[in-house]
Parts: sequence; C-alpha cells; structure tokens
Amino acid sequence: ANKMLIFHSGLSRNFDGPGERLVFYLKGCNFHCDWCGSPESISPKTQLLYYPERNRDILCRNCPHQAYAEAGKLQRSICSGCRTFDCVKIWRNPAFELAGTTVTAEEICKQVLEMRDFIDGVTFGGGEPSLQIKELLDCTAQLQKHHIHTAVESNASTVGFPRLIGNVDLLYADLKTLDPATAQKRMEADISQVAENLRLAAEHQTEFILRIPVIRDVNTSFEAQKVLTDFCSMLNKLRKNSPLEVELLRQHHLGAPKYDALDMPYKLRNTPTASPEDVSKLAAKLDRCGIKTRTFI
Repeated sequence: ANKMLIFHSGLSRNFDGPGERLVFYLKGCNFHCDWCGSPESISPKTQLLYYPERNRDILCRNCPHQAYAEAGKLQRSICSGCRTFDCVKIWRNPAFELAGTTVTAEEICKQVLEMRDFIDGVTFGGGEPSLQIKELLDCTAQLQKHHIHTAVESNASTVGFPRLIGNVDLLYADLKTLDPATAQKRMEADISQVAENLRLAAEHQTEFILRIPVIRDVNTSFEAQKVLTDFCSMLNKLRKNSPLEVELLRQHHLGAPKYDALDMPYKLRNTPTASPEDVSKLAAKLDRCGIKTRTFI
C-alpha cells in the first residue's frame, strides 16, 4: 500500500477548514523558510526532537546504541541511524519526540471514519503535501467516497500542485513573495511555478483560500505589498462564482524551541517579527480591491 510520511496529527477548529477538523501534517518540504514554525516538517526523513530539560537520566543510560554517551548530549550521528526509536516507542521518555511516521490511506480512512461523528472534515498540511501527491490523492479520493470534506494546504510551487485542483473540496495556497531573489535568499526556494499554479487554482478550484504569512523584510515593504495586492486583484478577476478569499497570518517565534530540539540553527532568533500594523496595512490594500480578507494577528 502507498504510505505517507506524517510528523503530526491533531484537531483544529475553523482554522484549517470549516468546523472541527482532523489535520494530518505531511513531512518533507521543498522550501526552507528561515521563519518556519515547524522545522521538523522540512526534512523528508524521520527525526528525533530532544528536550534535555525533560530528561529522565536513568532511561538515557539504557540506549543500546550509546547515543547518550555525554550527559545531556545527544549523539545525532548515532541517533540518525536508529530504526527502532525505543526511547520514544517503548520507554516513552518525555525528553524525546518522534517526527515522522508512515501511514497508509486505509489507516487514515479508518481513523477518520471512527471519528466522523465528531469532525466536519479532514485537512492535510505540511511540510508540503503535494510532494507526496500520489499517496495524498489516493487518500482524499477514499475520503470523498465516504462524503468526508477534504482540504489541503500547499505552497503551490510544485509540479504536483495542479493535480489537487478539483480533486479536493477546499484548497489553501500559501503565497509569501513573488520576487525570485527574496525567495532564494529567505526560503531557498524556486518559486517559478507559483504564479501559474495560483492562477489555475483561482480559476478552477471552487473552494479556494489564499494564505499570506506576513513576514518582516519579505512582504512588509510598500513595494512588496503592492505587488501582492496587484497579483491578488488579478486572481480575484479569475474567480467564477465567489470572490477571492485571503487570510493574513503574522509571523511568530513559537517554533524556536524545536530548532534547539533538532540541533538546527534558528537564524531569526531575537529578531523583530512583522507588526500588527504591517498586517493591517496589507489587509486594507486588499479590502480596497474588493477582496475578502481575514487576519490572524
């Protein structure tokens, strides 16, 4: 069976789609945004997050691979070769969290159907879900057969993205910048497909929401916001039955502890985030173009 690699699942209300949602977060991303709040989503491999302050030392001494040779220090080179992850799965050591487990479409379907009386739909986020497009579409097709509302959130940059259009009930697409140099510098990303993919989605996807994370020095300048507003205005004209909906989300530093837990550098530590004014300025520009906006500040 086709398996998807996910790093987390949980419930969400009226944020990842209408009503109470069961959300699956797929692991692996082709962007490396320096502000990412879920750094464990980027690598397409299973990873361990290690929080030494939660450590129960007695369990650490039990590791058969001696990954904890130094007190309080995880030997990542040893850990990354582990296949069993007993520290999480058997000992349930609270110092460790596992990011990356495989699930089949059938397993997801079974879980959803057991919960169908309590949820209004299922959402797939990431990471970048369209990197696992075959497995993802297999899963959404099975859910739709059971009349379960499906939603996917994507960065709209991949060749797989257009295959989502018309095959999910609700499609969220993220838009950070349309400037290739900024994308390369801040996201290590190739955004050459983004504009065309968003055009296709705006024109052909009935339930479609554009999400713009408002990031300092990425899209807070007057010029950057004008480019985004003009582009959104163009997308709005392509909509057939309903105006373009845009959600603005303000950048935060909530992911910082996860970078430490993964031994990854967090370049934006202690840097100022976009201000609420940066968000409201963009919202006002979009409103003036007749675009329905929601802000999360």
